[in-house]
Amino acid sequence: MLCRRWLLGFHGHQNKFLKTFRSLCMGTESSENHSPGVSLPLSYTEIPEKRQTGIANAKPPVIFLHGVLASGTTYYSVLSRDDFVSDRRIYALDLRNHGSSPHSSLMNYGIFAEDVRRFLMDRGISRSVIIGHSMGGKVGMTVALEYPQLVSELIVVDLAPIDYSDPIFEKNLPTDAIIAMSKVNAESCTERWQVDDLLKQNGVQNKRVRDFILENLTASDVYPGHFKWRVNVSALLESMDRILEFPIQRGKAYYGPTLFIRGERSIYVMNSVAEQAIRDLFPNATIETIAGAGHWLTAEEPEKFCTIVNNFLSNSNWKC
Repeated sequence: MLCRRWLLGFHGHQNKFLKTFRSLCMGTESSENHSPGVSLPLSYTEIPEKRQTGIANAKPPVIFLHGVLASGTTYYSVLSRDDFVSDRRIYALDLRNHGSSPHSSLMNYGIFAEDVRRFLMDRGISRSVIIGHSMGGKVGMTVALEYPQLVSELIVVDLAPIDYSDPIFEKNLPTDAIIAMSKVNAESCTERWQVDDLLKQNGVQNKRVRDFILENLTASDVYPGHFKWRVNVSALLESMDRILEFPIQRGKAYYGPTLFIRGERSIYVMNSVAEQAIRDLFPNATIETIAGAGHWLTAEEPEKFCTIVNNFLSNSNWKC
């Protein structure tokens, strides 16, 4: 199967710290649709502590939340680095309608946060470090605002708690990619290049973007030898307005240690509106900028990203 070959080859499955768990709830397949309004069991990748400190499991684990069209394994190369939060267990979640997690017609930040809360409660995790990139950053912010008792520290990567439907952000949004995916019948294809060609015909000219989209190909369970989209394309398309916005949080704030990391070349956190929104909702937040980096700063500057995260967690007010 193409998806499995890609996963094993690209993400280095032989690393002894990687354990991948697929949610099997009541024997159903992960792609099954669930009733709206109900939290879902999330698939995840687990990376145990890389450095034993003598106080195993004492520190809150890291919960990593991905962006649109990504999954927990997308960030494996940085999360598995020996110099990244080496003394904590890491759970990289697949949010609903992404990766191997269940599909649902409902997508908004409130229900995303409830899914994360369920994940923590199911595993008896009372507090955790939430790290979220892009859309995952908004999910993390919502968790911190709705369930602050569950969050020891919050790290948001290159996004702010604002509405991104403004036209100035349009060319940097994934909307066109999702529209193109909706026009491509992956189940009609038996070769990866066929899907790539159809994406190009439907407006996705950037090869790097197409390669990223193609990570969402997996084997069809209806037509042997054919593909299907792993993400719930229709739900993403219908929910883009809700993904771009950020729910109004009247009277709420998260006062725990908070870090926003932005790329110097990214436009998402580079204006006074974004900075003021951060100050209003996260009064104790600090903002770090990685020089020369864009939105995908975890891939562009992994060493700098790791250093900033490690320093923040080392200097936070968390106590055993």
